[in-house]
Amino acid sequence: MESDIKLILTIVNSGFSERAMDAAREHGAGGGTVLRGRGTTADVNNIFGIKVDPEKDILLIVAPKDHCQAIMEAINKAAGLTTPAGGVCFVLPVDRVVGVNLK
Repeated sequence: MESDIKLILTIVNSGFSERAMDAAREHGAGGGTVLRGRGTTADVNNIFGIKVDPEKDILLIVAPKDHCQAIMEAINKAAGLTTPAGGVCFVLPVDRVVGVNLK
C-alpha cells in the first residue's frame, strides 16, 4: 500500500538550498533539512553537457503526497538543471513519521 507521506530529495550546487526551499515553501512545504555533500563524478567539469560543481547542498523535505508534484515543479523552475543551481529532485516513499508537522 502506498503511503500518503513522501520524502522529496533535492540536490543543488552549494549555496542554492535557500532558493530551492523558498520555492518549495511557496507550494506547500512546511520546511526542510539541508545537508552538505560533495559529488564524486570522474569529470567534475561536465556531465551531459552541464557544468557540475562538486560541492552540493542536499535538501530533504517530508510532505504529503498530494503536495509533492507542485513542490517538485516549483523547485525545478527555481533551481533545476537549467539554472545555476543545477538541481535534481526526486521522491522516495516514507512508511512512518513521528515528530513532524505536515500542515
